[in-house]
Amino acid sequence: MATVIVGLAGALTVARARAQPSAEPVRLAYDAPADCPSSSAFFDEIAARTPKVRRPEAGEEARTLRVRVTREGDAYAGSLTIEQGASGTTPRRVGGSSCAEVVSALGLIAALAVDPEARTGGAGGDAGAGAGGGGDAGAGWDAGAGAGGGAGAGAGGDAGAGAGGGAGAGADADAGAGAGADAGAGAGGGVGERWRIGAGAQVGGTSAVEIAPTLRVHVALERDASGWAPAARLSFARTAGMRLEASGVGALVVLSAARAEGCPLALGLDGRQRLLLRPCAALDVGWIQGEGRDVSLPQTRTRPWLAAGLLGRMGWAAASWLVIEAQLGVISPFFRESFVLDARTEVYRAPVVTLEGGLGFSLRIP
Repeated sequence: MATVIVGLAGALTVARARAQPSAEPVRLAYDAPADCPSSSAFFDEIAARTPKVRRPEAGEEARTLRVRVTREGDAYAGSLTIEQGASGTTPRRVGGSSCAEVVSALGLIAALAVDPEARTGGAGGDAGAGAGGGGDAGAGWDAGAGAGGGAGAGAGGDAGAGAGGGAGAGADADAGAGAGADAGAGAGGGVGERWRIGAGAQVGGTSAVEIAPTLRVHVALERDASGWAPAARLSFARTAGMRLEASGVGALVVLSAARAEGCPLALGLDGRQRLLLRPCAALDVGWIQGEGRDVSLPQTRTRPWLAAGLLGRMGWAAASWLVIEAQLGVISPFFRESFVLDARTEVYRAPVVTLEGGLGFSLRIP
């Protein structure tokens, strides 16, 4: 009987050993500022999420997790590349307000790359995939860390995380709500490729009235990503009064117009989504006013202004809340309104095509 019991115990031990998941050897190449978590802390971040990872033995072949974290102003940016032999994956990128958040988010992405069933709740905090959180997440291409840790990733695109952390599903792994599509968390969680609200101003000039200085203020709603990243903007602009003269008489002309802009794409120019170029379509609705000068009976007349055109706007994210902008555009009025003095002297006629440009800023709600 004792022999049978010993034999059964041995069989159970072998079966239990076979049931244990095999751990993959992973080598770590870690580069981060001194105030960031150490390379050991990063490895512990991965190990806390999955038992399928271990450090390699001397001379053992292993994939390399190459991690780089840098300080960018008041924020941090990190990247993760997984290398095997001479090949490597496309870098996954993370942005966050603290280095610990970035390292935690990269640890989540690394764990999911090694083990798609890795726990999304680890040393960096819980994370949920999909709207409202509550699921596992696939490893996305790019990720942004939120104040509570975790990452949000959209399929093949950039991502950001909200103040509560959270992970969105990406396109690299087979787990998670919304895999293969954009995913984000609901209230209290992170979001992938966030929508942002912004407001700002521009100063510039337009050839609609000579070369008139212009002040423009705006509010905006835009998707913080590259590629298919729709953005909408409403603005109001007013030119400085320009004195126009002809045959010894003149008029003071001022253009005021509201504008609606739609921008379907954002083209990343620097690989880190900090410098974006947006092509936009614009529609202007307003009025142009002329006030007679140097005439016997000066009068003021107001004419409607309706125009459409194309714009190119380049924005540089100096910080998570501040974008510096430069804009150029071509606008064509639907009606060529004119102002005539003394019934015979034309002092102004709207041009067929106007050029405009400006420099400004946009303040964004994170």
